[in-house]
Amino acid sequence: MLNNTCKLLALLATVISVTGCNNHANTLFNKPSPAPVPAGAPMTAPPASAPAVAAAPYVLSAQSAGPYIDFSIHNLGTTDLAVQKESFAVISQENRQVTPYSKSTTIIDMPQPAVIKPNSTLSGRAIFKEVNSPIGKRLVFKPDAIGAYADINRAAAPLP
Repeated sequence: MLNNTCKLLALLATVISVTGCNNHANTLFNKPSPAPVPAGAPMTAPPASAPAVAAAPYVLSAQSAGPYIDFSIHNLGTTDLAVQKESFAVISQENRQVTPYSKSTTIIDMPQPAVIKPNSTLSGRAIFKEVNSPIGKRLVFKPDAIGAYADINRAAAPLP
């Protein structure tokens, strides 16, 4: 046991001596030493820790006047945007329950092939049979890692 303790102390002393000197540790890892900050120099803000999240290259809007959701997707990007039924879901704002597209319980009616050219809009209608009332929930469209959502508002009354 004494031999193990001696080995542990020797290892600890080696680690302290290697990392204890800032210039030596930075040279060891090929990093330049930071320049000393003069006394009284103003502090600069640290760099942002997380990069800004890119905005989706499309905009989603949704409204409902019953069990169905009328939606529109406008392509703001410079390339065609393919729209798959599997990219849709509804999220309850109260309990965050997600109701994803399901072939057996969801109907999505939209033009086929569902490709939106740049600066164009695609409109369609969705019925999520598992959602009692879609008003006040959010429609999600996530064809990529970014995705977008729209609050499902009550549709305006049709004109007479």
